[in-house]
Amino acid sequence: PAAEAVLALGQALTLPETQEILRGALRARRIETALACLRAIAGRREPEALTTLARVMAVAHEDVAAAAARALGEMRLPAAEGPLLEALRRDDAELRLAAADALARLGTARAVLPLQEAEAAHSHDQDFRRAARHAVAEIQSRLHGASAGQLSLASPGPEAGELSLAEDAQGRLSLETTEDRGPGGDVVRRRIP
Repeated sequence: PAAEAVLALGQALTLPETQEILRGALRARRIETALACLRAIAGRREPEALTTLARVMAVAHEDVAAAAARALGEMRLPAAEGPLLEALRRDDAELRLAAADALARLGTARAVLPLQEAEAAHSHDQDFRRAARHAVAEIQSRLHGASAGQLSLASPGPEAGELSLAEDAQGRLSLETTEDRGPGGDVVRRRIP
């Protein structure tokens, strides 16, 4: 009944009222009511609502944390990216999946490397791997001038993790250059055809 009331009232409840109901629901472990509060909070595009969702996502477990991540994605506010990137590091598989889905909606180029690192760290989780790849593809689709296959990360080294946008050379393969030393000890760079 309380969850239904929160959903019915929705935006008629003030943010402080919804936050108070959420706190009570979390303390009493009334999950359905807490989830309804998170959905109501997601409907508000204001910094305090985002802060509440990020806080819940950081401390809650399983269903509630994942619901908070989904709510952050629904808000589509740029400030949600940081907390969602943090969620990728948590042990909760459902939370990681929800965070990747949310990053598909609002992530920027900054999210690409953490998504790829999380994908590699959880290579056994096929659902997460698929969500992480989808998020990277969605982020790429929002970058001005980037088309499929043009976005890449720099290899390990001083520029590791930096993004680059390949030139528009449709159908051409670009390979890494090799580094050899010539007879005088000078570095000779040669492009592999």
